[in-house]
Amino acid sequence: MSQIRIKIEECNKIGNKEFCDTEFSTEYYMSEMTHLMNEWLKQKGLYIEGDELIAETDNLDEISDVAEAIVVEYDSEEEKPTWDRFGLSSDDDVDYNGSYIEAVVEIVRERIGGKC
Repeated sequence: MSQIRIKIEECNKIGNKEFCDTEFSTEYYMSEMTHLMNEWLKQKGLYIEGDELIAETDNLDEISDVAEAIVVEYDSEEEKPTWDRFGLSSDDDVDYNGSYIEAVVEIVRERIGGKC
């Protein structure tokens, strides 16, 4: 596994550049998810420790896929297995556990020179 540590201040600068319609706060984006999502992300190596965002880069695709599934399932009339897995139930959950997480993954990819 390959781990990267990024200062929160740097993440926020990248976020403001990428998502300039709002004041980007990595701490906020990483604090609004459900407990189940938080635990899963920690297991996958995406979490905040002190003043740094920690990311296991080998897991970014999997994390991104799950965040995308949350957004896709939100509009679906079908079963929502990802929503069930993480205990999601409201409109806010699509942002807090989907698009916010995807934004943080994009910041890590931007930082390591990968594709967003």
